[in-house]
Amino acid sequence: MKSRLAPRGAGLGLVREEVIKEISVQQGWQKSTFCGSGACVEVAEVGGQFLVRDGKNPAGPVLQFTSEEWDAFISGAAAGEFSTSSPRAR
Repeated sequence: MKSRLAPRGAGLGLVREEVIKEISVQQGWQKSTFCGSGACVEVAEVGGQFLVRDGKNPAGPVLQFTSEEWDAFISGAAAGEFSTSSPRAR
């Protein structure tokens, strides 16, 4: 069974090719409605896990996050923690 390994780190995991193909066919990947250029990340939810990939390179690596990790990221983004103008992002 062929697999792709995302870079090691917290929340990153191994995603099998078969899982990625299943998502592409059955569920689809979603982009933000703010994505105007098509050069955006795509997200899919599968079994309580959140998968993230580069929309320009759908055959590339896929990052995998738990629902707790994803919720923390979304909350931080909504609070502006990742904004380049935010003191916390520096």
